[in-house]
Amino acid sequence: MNNSARSKTMEMRLQEKWQTAIEQLFSYARKSDEQKFFLALKAMPIVRKKVLKEKISYVDDYMDIELSEAIDTHSILAESARNKEFKKGTRMKLMLIAFLCLLEADRWHSILGNLLGTIVEKDYESNLLRNKDTRTKYYSIVQLLDMCERKGVVLSIQHSYKNICNENIARLRNPFFHSQYWLSPQGDWLVMTKNIIKCISTQPGRKQQKLCYSFDEVKKMYENIVAFLKALASKRKQALEDFSK
Repeated sequence: MNNSARSKTMEMRLQEKWQTAIEQLFSYARKSDEQKFFLALKAMPIVRKKVLKEKISYVDDYMDIELSEAIDTHSILAESARNKEFKKGTRMKLMLIAFLCLLEADRWHSILGNLLGTIVEKDYESNLLRNKDTRTKYYSIVQLLDMCERKGVVLSIQHSYKNICNENIARLRNPFFHSQYWLSPQGDWLVMTKNIIKCISTQPGRKQQKLCYSFDEVKKMYENIVAFLKALASKRKQALEDFSK
C-alpha cells in the first residue's frame, strides 16, 4: 500500500470513529427533544437570515457561510501541507493555519453546544457561542459535556472532542498568529516563546502551559478537525434529509 492509499485509509477510519460518536450524540439529543434537535441542526443565526435569504440552500448544505469559508481555506492549504517538497516547518505552519481556521468557526460550536444543551434540557440559542474566543467555546462545551455526564449520559464525543480542542490548544491561537514562537531548524518542533516567558515567571506548583508542539502532534490535530467536520456535515445532512421525508 503506497503512502497516499495508507493516508486515505487512516482518514476513513478516523472519520468512521467520529461518525459513531456523532450518531450517539444525535440519538440522545433527538430522544430528549426532537423539535430542539432539528432546530439545533438546521436553524440559521437570526442576524444572518436577513442578509442571506437567497443563499439559504447553500448555507444548509455547508452548515454556515462562515464555516464554508474555513473549509475553503482548508482545501487550498491542504494540498500544500501534504507536499513533501516543501520544508517540514512550512507544512506545519500551513496545517496550523488551516486547523485554527476550522477550529474557530462559530457555527459548528453552536450546533454542538445546542445539541448538548438539548440533552440537559437547556433552551435553544440561535447565536450560541458566536463571536466568542476559542477558550470560551472550549470551556462552554466541556461544561455542557460535564452536565450530560452528571445526568447519567456519558457521550463518547467527550473524549474525542478533547483531541481537537483542549486548554493547551485553545491557548495556542494567539501566540501562533502573533508570531510568538520559534521553529526548530528541521521543522520538527514549534516552541511557543510566549509560554516560555510565562513559565519562567510562574510560581512553583502552579499548572504550566504547554511549550512545544511536534510536527506529528500538529498533523494529528489537523487530521482530527477535518475528519470531525466531515463526519458532522455528513450526519447532519442525513438527519435533515430523513426529517424532510
